[in-house]
Amino acid sequence: MNPGRVGASAAIVRPSEATLSALALLALLAACTSDPGDPDDTGDPTDTGDTADSDTGDTVDTDTGTDADGDGWSVERGDCDDADVWKNPGHTDRADDRDNDCDGLVDERFDAVVAFQVDTAGAQTSRVHRVDLLGSLDGTWDLAGGPAAATSAPWVADRPADTGWWLVSAEDASVFALSPTGVATLAWSAGTDATLDPPVTALYGAAALPDGSAVVTSGDRLFTVTEAGVATAIASWNPEQLWGYAVAVDPRDGSIALFGAYGGLATWSSGAGLAILRNDDGLAPPAVILDAVADEQGRVYALGDVLDGASYVRGVYAWDRQGTDLELVAPWVDSHGDPILFAPSSLAMDTEADEFYVTANAAWFRTVWRVFPEQDYASVLWPDANVLEQVPPPEDEHRFVRGVGIRWTHDAP
Repeated sequence: MNPGRVGASAAIVRPSEATLSALALLALLAACTSDPGDPDDTGDPTDTGDTADSDTGDTVDTDTGTDADGDGWSVERGDCDDADVWKNPGHTDRADDRDNDCDGLVDERFDAVVAFQVDTAGAQTSRVHRVDLLGSLDGTWDLAGGPAAATSAPWVADRPADTGWWLVSAEDASVFALSPTGVATLAWSAGTDATLDPPVTALYGAAALPDGSAVVTSGDRLFTVTEAGVATAIASWNPEQLWGYAVAVDPRDGSIALFGAYGGLATWSSGAGLAILRNDDGLAPPAVILDAVADEQGRVYALGDVLDGASYVRGVYAWDRQGTDLELVAPWVDSHGDPILFAPSSLAMDTEADEFYVTANAAWFRTVWRVFPEQDYASVLWPDANVLEQVPPPEDEHRFVRGVGIRWTHDAP
């Protein structure tokens, strides 16, 4: 493994995909096909999947601290109202005029998927698509006229309290704040930060801390970035052990789950610092994780391929951050149980319904899939089957769908 070489090439946006393809270990970029899949898997508008059950907050937090309402969650662990048992990070939100899950939103409801279509040619304009629950295109933002580097940002993270999204450009080593109205603003660029030693040539992953700042990795370091452009390195490590690639943040306490490009696993918290639980293995990766998210209870989910015996199984996995086991939550198969030929890219989660959204590409097809863990399958959310059967216009040839996030509608707190 040569992580320095991987991170240094501006032409390589997804180092794990390129490296493992060369090793012939995984088909991270599935064989290009003009077959968009069975029309049955284009998503039944009436099939919303199993929604999350009514969580009464009976999960007991074992930490010590202030817990005046006796709901098992202390103020120190994120209880935003210690006088109300129906408000703590263990709840899912419900229509009761409360911020049940302590995420800053009152009665939030899934509104749309936000999918980032990257312009890899650089000559066109990247786009942000909004897709509703029924798979209808709710609108499109062109990022023309904004910072040029934002057009290549493949990583997207939801910012808390519905304040927009973070965009992270790998090859430009830049972080952008995307507003709810689609305005991209450059927050920080490693290329112009003279304080970095050694210099940063690429950034990977995107997540948001509870205070709204971004978390990214340069492979050998973790950085926090504020919208005001203040970047702080919070951890560093030997890149031969781990080449950081995907990150997820526990919204309760800001602790971080870190996935290496070649199967490594690590955690970071402000109290314990960095702990590498498993080193990367460039010759026989135990897992290749493309993206990761965490829900309000701090459960971490990752999209990628995990070695099971002699073969890799692609899907969404859960990681409890206590060991090295990754538990398959939903396989990357269609409703017939057949492997999906579209190569997945990024992951987002509807935390109210416990469902996932995945962007994926094959040949000229750019798609967003909805993953139903309870039913163990995924179906195309957008575009519909008729569009998938059409040859795309030339201007879309170089626009690959990469990052994905969630847009919420909610009542004022």
